[in-house]
Amino acid sequence: FLTITPGIRLDTVITDDQTRIMTPKLAIANLADYLVIGRPITNAPDPYAQLISILSSINSDCHSSIHTRVVGWNPSVL
Repeated sequence: FLTITPGIRLDTVITDDQTRIMTPKLAIANLADYLVIGRPITNAPDPYAQLISILSSINSDCHSSIHTRVVGWNPSVL
């Protein structure tokens, strides 16, 4: 089975209405297969730049090879 982890927030981002949040690094350490990262991207002044920053952070935090794939990304709606 696959593990989908919602409520992903960055260290510097407020929790919004989420009561249980996790950073991408912690979610990956807890073997999450998919991370749901919504508001930290859609509420950013530059969503695309925020997405690239998050993906770079995830890749730099992981010592092993990890494949990142963006699902449901449609920059035309932003």
